[in-house]
Amino acid sequence: PQTHHRKVDSSWQWWNFCRSEVPPHKKVLRVNIDETSVCLVHSSRGTVFLSKRSLGAVHIASLNQQRTYLSHVAMICDDQVVQRLLPQVVIVNEAPVPAARYATLRSACPPNVNLSRRKSTWVDGLFFARIIALLAAALVPFLGEVKPIVFLDAAKVHLNSRIFRACARGRLWPIVIAAATTWLIQPLDTHVFALYKCCLRKAYQRKRIESASGAINVGLLLGAIYAAIREVLEARTWASAFDRDGFGPAQA
Repeated sequence: PQTHHRKVDSSWQWWNFCRSEVPPHKKVLRVNIDETSVCLVHSSRGTVFLSKRSLGAVHIASLNQQRTYLSHVAMICDDQVVQRLLPQVVIVNEAPVPAARYATLRSACPPNVNLSRRKSTWVDGLFFARIIALLAAALVPFLGEVKPIVFLDAAKVHLNSRIFRACARGRLWPIVIAAATTWLIQPLDTHVFALYKCCLRKAYQRKRIESASGAINVGLLLGAIYAAIREVLEARTWASAFDRDGFGPAQA
């Protein structure tokens, strides 16, 4: 549809302008940030068990567990060295994670993962501004060589004035991907999240098998998330994802 073409063109034009303004002695660093929800219960089809009485082989979860979600604010960039240092923010709800348990879980986080315990796993403008500050802090060692350009979707929380001020303070140039086009031109949507969720489900099942009881808990899920971050977000290069979505030098 023409509407989509116009929206995509507007995002590309914004990108073209930003790229043209980067000093010639600096390399563009393309960064994409977006949230994705992760359910505590990952059901899997095809589980084989001996009989209906073999409860140990059945994935039993309460309704409350089935309704428990975490949020992962994921980040990718087009430089694999920088990618391993980008903060990955995981948000857990206060209800299933008591304060004492949270301290233990946080101590087990990988260095680049920021685990936050909040009343809600929804991200508001103030919290997202803090995430932008985390990104800016991680990129400080590279600012002499690169100019970070950060791609955000048009969700209301990303259009908060706090976000743009945080980008300015961190010397990040934001680009908003037009509404209803992320499925087509946002790298996290087009190249990452489906692969990440697939890897997460497999890691989750491995963690259940390795546990003594196969019990479902937040700690088990976090271990699976960390495995998926390593195997998908950190182990792959994402420059081609940005290029194929039109945010590259050979856009035409």
